[in-house]
Amino acid sequence: MAHLKRLPVDPAEPNRPDEPATTDDSALRRSHPALRTAVINIGLGWHALVRELFEQLPRNVIASRITEKDGELQVVLVGRPEGSDEALWRAAELSRYTCVVCGEPGEVVVRRGWMKAVCELHAAAWTPNAPIPG
Repeated sequence: MAHLKRLPVDPAEPNRPDEPATTDDSALRRSHPALRTAVINIGLGWHALVRELFEQLPRNVIASRITEKDGELQVVLVGRPEGSDEALWRAAELSRYTCVVCGEPGEVVVRRGWMKAVCELHAAAWTPNAPIPG
């Protein structure tokens, strides 16, 4: 069996499939103190989901990382406040039916092994390893 060599990925390349299209997240960071120092790597379409999630969590919670994985919102908290599991699960479930680019209703689309939650319009435009026009 031949061994495949993984090619290096240029970190300056925008919109890698493991890093969806993002724009300025400063408004999202200002929406809740827990988000000020978090690593945030999601598209604008999920910003409302994240704001809604953090409105349900205690004010003293701190987010470590907010990303997309396999077409689903992934939120990592510092510690695990009581009652947070259900809110995190609900936000992740809603993200699977919300376009990560625009926030419109969508679904998880699989292309070349990559998964992304997108609406019909952005599904038509999405090719893994290429930016999603938005």
